[in-house]
Amino acid sequence: MIATFGRIVESVTIDLELFILNGKAQAHTEQGGYPLMYVSQSGELLCPDCVTRYWQEDEYHPEEGDPIVALYPHMEGEAVACDDCGEYTESAYDVPV
Repeated sequence: MIATFGRIVESVTIDLELFILNGKAQAHTEQGGYPLMYVSQSGELLCPDCVTRYWQEDEYHPEEGDPIVALYPHMEGEAVACDDCGEYTESAYDVPV
């Protein structure tokens, strides 16, 4: 199980537009196809569907609050829940033995 991300460095943000393809947030890495989650400045873990919804509904305003600051390729471990919708994302390699 992964630990909570806690507060991320405040001065770091990513250009989310680079990870929006055909109007949707990327769900997997380009190389390897690992499941992707998005990390906000406050440490929330968001699934690609929620990031897509924020983007499509024009609710993503990083200058006003909690920007996406990192991508988390979920390579191994237990499934992790999106802090917004609660849906779980399985890891690529499950729990190590």
